[in-house]
Amino acid sequence: MSDPKLQEKIIDALKTVQDPDLHKDIVSLGFVKNLNMEGGNVKFDVELTTPACPVKEQLRTECETKVKAIDGVVQVEVNMTAVVRSTEHAQPILTGVKNIIAVASGKGGVGKSTVSTNLAIALSLTGARVGLMDADIYGPSIPQMMGIPISSPKVGSENKFFPHEKYGLKVVSAAFLTKQGQPLMLRGPMLGGIIQQFLQNVEWGELDYLIIDLPPGTGDVQLTLTQKAPISGAVVVTTPQEISLIDADKGVKMFQ
Repeated sequence: MSDPKLQEKIIDALKTVQDPDLHKDIVSLGFVKNLNMEGGNVKFDVELTTPACPVKEQLRTECETKVKAIDGVVQVEVNMTAVVRSTEHAQPILTGVKNIIAVASGKGGVGKSTVSTNLAIALSLTGARVGLMDADIYGPSIPQMMGIPISSPKVGSENKFFPHEKYGLKVVSAAFLTKQGQPLMLRGPMLGGIIQQFLQNVEWGELDYLIIDLPPGTGDVQLTLTQKAPISGAVVVTTPQEISLIDADKGVKMFQ
């Protein structure tokens, strides 16, 4: 049977556990769910805002330690879960995608696509549902990095096409629109049309994160994306050289 006094002590103990990033206790944040007590055995969930939380194990250990210290508690089981929150935007595009993260650079050759790929895979390994869009139209490299053969995507209803899937990621690339080794030669205005297709005509499904690998610079693709897509955040990749940092600073200002 549930002991109201013991439950109150457990809640009070958990109120002393703070999220180091949000600077509030996990009870006030609403993270504590499904508290269950049977005799001296206590079970509850801690529901975080992202499966990629870097302090997840720290919070688990602190919860276990503080609840175990309460008289009458014999065993503690803490189940760490996560529900990714959606970034609120007025734009209705990509309704099934909770967060869009753009990866950009001022110059080419600084490792932007490598960062995009590893960021997407790292998020997927935490249990998040992740998509990876290769929007570097003139120099798409994501398929090669992911080990995906160049082939046309499958087309479904309403002429929407399905992403390729690899390592738990849904992947779309401009490379899939051409034959192996064939360059994609387009004028500036046509680039925006391809990006809109990637945003509106792809069956992304339900995603926690969509990582978009942008081309270097601040051109047509970047303009279309920042105007049409509800971006949650951006990563600007650079190397330590001053000439690269100057252009990276321009990339940062583009998202401000």
